[in-house]
Parts: sequence; C-alpha cells; structure tokens
Amino acid sequence: MECTLAALITCFNLSGLYVDSGLSWQDVGEPEFHQRAGVINHDWGAQTVLYRDVTIGPENPYGRISLGYEVEFRSFSWRVEASHISSIATNEDRGINSVSLSARWFPFGGRR
Repeated sequence: MECTLAALITCFNLSGLYVDSGLSWQDVGEPEFHQRAGVINHDWGAQTVLYRDVTIGPENPYGRISLGYEVEFRSFSWRVEASHISSIATNEDRGINSVSLSARWFPFGGRR
C-alpha cells in the first residue's frame, strides 16, 4: 500500500487537485413526465384512457460540487473532473452526475 501511494505521489503533482462548488439559476428545467390512467364510461361500455403530462419548470437554485485534477502548461491546460448538479429547492430532484475531460488553450502566450 505504501509503495502504491508513493508511486501515485511521484507521478501526480497533488497541487493540481481541486474541489469546486457553486450555485446556478436556470431558465428551463429538466422534463418530468407524469402518466395516469382514467376510465370513461360510454353507453356501449368502458374505455381506459392514458393521460400524460410534461412539466419543464426549473427548480432554482441548483447547487454544484466537483472534484477534479488540472495540469497547467505554458499555453494550455487540461483537466478531468467529476461533478454533481442538483436542485437545492426540492428533494425530488435526483440530480445529474457527470465526468468531463477538457482542455483550455491560450493562443496569445499564456497566463504567466
């Protein structure tokens, strides 16, 4: 275990590890589908009808938490990040989990 941890520290600079969080407000929410059944009685018998509703209202505000690792070079940087976004206003939102790989290029020099 100690050898594996030492190899990890040697290969990766731990100063690139970060935790990020924030709040956001959205103008449109995620679609939410509801379905219910109803029975309509006719003179000739009963008919079963399905009713479907779609709700797309936002549940603002949304909270975000991320854990990532970023490596910076002179004119570009790359990062890998795992994040979770969910509504703070309601407990019914299961949220969205994601993993991303991104690169940023500074064409006119760099940040330093």
